[in-house]
Amino acid sequence: VPANTVFAGVGAETTILGFFPKQLRVKAGTTVSFVIKSPSEPHNPAFGPKKYLEQFGKQNEFFPMGPKGKNQVSPAHVYGPEPAGGYKYDGQNHGNGFLVAPLRGRGLFPGPVKNVSRITFTAPGKFHYICFLHGPDMSGDIVVTR
Repeated sequence: VPANTVFAGVGAETTILGFFPKQLRVKAGTTVSFVIKSPSEPHNPAFGPKKYLEQFGKQNEFFPMGPKGKNQVSPAHVYGPEPAGGYKYDGQNHGNGFLVAPLRGRGLFPGPVKNVSRITFTAPGKFHYICFLHGPDMSGDIVVTR
């Protein structure tokens, strides 16, 4: 894994639902690249309180879960709720530490390769994150030092 990089999902034909490394240590001001390595599964890192992420997920969960499912993907999953561009994180985003990067995947979207999200960590702390699409079983930590 290159410096300041987290791989999301690794595998040639099947995908391991995990972030690698599980914990990354960087200095404040470092931009971390979350790179999708899965051949078929999209991922997106999400930071914030567990209960808030669960609530936000339920409000924006439109994946078909049966014959009466809405059968659509929420824009919050695809584009993320943040303005486009560089993402910055200090653990206080939106007052509670909430940040969700856009859904990324190899071959998922037409046009230029969009298999990476970059987040600059601006303040020290230990920041736990999950894959917003796959939930808390796919998680990791970014430890930011001075």
